Amino acid sequence: MDSDNVGGDTVFSGNGGLTCHQFIRAVRERAIEAGHQRNDEWMADYASIRLEGEALKWFESLDDETQISWKLLRRAIIISHYEEPAYEEEATLNRAKRERSAFTFTGKDKSECQTFVRELRMRAYEQGRENDSGG
Repeated sequence: MDSDNVGGDTVFSGNGGLTCHQFIRAVRERAIEAGHQRNDEWMADYASIRLEGEALKWFESLDDETQISWKLLRRAIIISHYEEPAYEEEATLNRAKRERSAFTFTGKDKSECQTFVRELRMRAYEQGRENDSGG
């Protein structure tokens, strides 16, 4: 997620540097400066020209509806490019190793739900079942 300034604008590459959240914020700030903060298509178009490298390849693989909607695109960016801080990954891995029984979600908010899903994925990966649809 490298950042460069081209004409004062941030560039997102998807592999080091700028986080996906920083990129989303930068797009929003530019939209406000241009008076387009409520223009979903303008924001998606603007974001698309600020991508390069792996992020641009990823963008080109998205369906047309996602490419032209900032609402859909920003969600896709987070899903595809969010990286957990190393300390969270380690804590999740250690907890998953200790808990070998069935998982039950008992959380109360989005953050707890995300942690639950990460633990499920980690457990599936450790068991070689990351592509297993059940059973």
